[in-house]
Amino acid sequence: MLAGLKIDNIAVIEKAEAVFSHGLNVITGETGSGKSILMSALELVLGARADASIVRENAKEAEIEAEMEEHLIYSKHTAENFIKMKKAEYI
Repeated sequence: MLAGLKIDNIAVIEKAEAVFSHGLNVITGETGSGKSILMSALELVLGARADASIVRENAKEAEIEAEMEEHLIYSKHTAENFIKMKKAEYI
């Protein structure tokens, strides 16, 4: 079960942290408040493919940390790594 999610420099969010409890957790908010960004961050830390557009403007790297019960999953994405990956795809 997901216990917590921390994101730094993802899309328009500089820093955010969510702590989840047992049972049903609901994420609500107005349009543009970042609900989809939280879900995208969770997908990324679980292995989804990313590109440089996820790194917040003027930031060098983005970090995502998901805490599962008894496990910690960490993912660090740098704009430089994405540029290297893009170049490698075309070589």
